[in-house]
Amino acid sequence: PNTGTLGKDGTTLWISFDCQRTPGSDDFYGGLHLNRQWAGHQLFIGSPWGDTKWGFEKNFVGSPEEVANTDCDVRARLVVRLDFEPGDDLVSLWVDPATDYPTTPADASSYMPEIFFNEIYLQSGDAVNGTGFDFDNLVIAAEVDGPRITVENLIAGRYTTLKAFNCEPGHAV
Repeated sequence: PNTGTLGKDGTTLWISFDCQRTPGSDDFYGGLHLNRQWAGHQLFIGSPWGDTKWGFEKNFVGSPEEVANTDCDVRARLVVRLDFEPGDDLVSLWVDPATDYPTTPADASSYMPEIFFNEIYLQSGDAVNGTGFDFDNLVIAAEVDGPRITVENLIAGRYTTLKAFNCEPGHAV
């Protein structure tokens, strides 16, 4: 029923990126949003509003899941595994894991109400003198050995490089 969205039950999606609040910034939040057009935010990954820890949340659904002893002023590699299941979906977060696809217990993990999305964006804000958050090395990959897209040198107002891997010639990416 959600044609054109990601989040099919029985699939797994990995999202990873480097993130840090820009030195000197006082932005209250910053991270990556999974959004469904006309329906709103589905999942936020990063430093949730009003705190400085790394974590994730589904807007208006309980409190954020945060990782103790982390700080958004320190550059970190955030790795999230989304397991789309019938009903609620499992979200697992690692901060600075040893591998790109960790198998160790997650630093934070929680079931969230069903997630469907068709937009991804990076956002920060709500500060008096904010200069934002810095993001880099965004990778989105399916659990299966299928197409993968990476983003390199993601800096606001500058050119970036998108690379697609494991794609079939003549098919949409």
